[in-house]
Amino acid sequence: REAVTALRSFMDGGWRPIETAPFDRPFLAMSARGDVRKCWRFKPSSRNDNILSWPRNGKFPATHWMPLPTPPAVEGEAG
Repeated sequence: REAVTALRSFMDGGWRPIETAPFDRPFLAMSARGDVRKCWRFKPSSRNDNILSWPRNGKFPATHWMPLPTPPAVEGEAG
């Protein structure tokens, strides 16, 4: 589902340069090969160098990012 949303956003121009990705929340990131992952960005420190991380494989070589899409409404959920 995330890949379809990401592809639609890419076609609509929703991808942004990875250098502008936020530090305070997860986002979708795309590599030069077109792989899309949910990632987090960590501020540079003595232990890392502006690392993008995803849960299963550590570092991810992303080139672009976009905000996570709003989840669909769940039937019966108030809102």
